[in-house]
Amino acid sequence: MTAVPDPIAAINLLLCIVIFLLGYLVYRKQEKISALLIGIAFGMFGPSHF
Repeated sequence: MTAVPDPIAAINLLLCIVIFLLGYLVYRKQEKISALLIGIAFGMFGPSHF
């Protein structure tokens, strides 16, 4: 079985990581729990598709 690189999945993972980091940064700066929860949701969403 060979691995076939999927650029769409890689881009999706990259964008989910960016959203995760932005959510964390907004939480640290403004202490908005909603930003943290959205970041965590995308943090779990990205690897599930990769």
